Amino acid sequence: MKPGEIDRDGVVWRYQPSTHKMEHKGRNRTILIGPDAQWILTPYLNKTDNEFCFEKPRGGKFRRWNYHEKILQACNRAFPAPHGTSGEALKAWRKKHGWAPNRLRHARATEIREKYGLEAAQAVLGHAKPK
Repeated sequence: MKPGEIDRDGVVWRYQPSTHKMEHKGRNRTILIGPDAQWILTPYLNKTDNEFCFEKPRGGKFRRWNYHEKILQACNRAFPAPHGTSGEALKAWRKKHGWAPNRLRHARATEIREKYGLEAAQAVLGHAKPK
């Protein structure tokens, strides 16, 4: 995310990433940023329009897998596998006890769908089709 990609006019901001996973299909991507998210995001916008808002401590931009990797590391520290677990048993234990960032997205989508219906959840997730 770069400050220049965010239209800050109006009560709700509009973030249009310069690249996204569905651009090859000719789709646009607009992410709405409400007042609570604006409050959290504002300190990170004090950069030039083309700099990334979020950077790794040692420099460079975050990638999707960086978040997943850090969450897995935290889970492994918080919930270590039983002593002596290794190989396939360790892999199975981590699969059962692990956690992924997409769970937040899924939980929020479920909440929105229950409260506002399928079309609202679809819009928030950026899905073109209900499937």
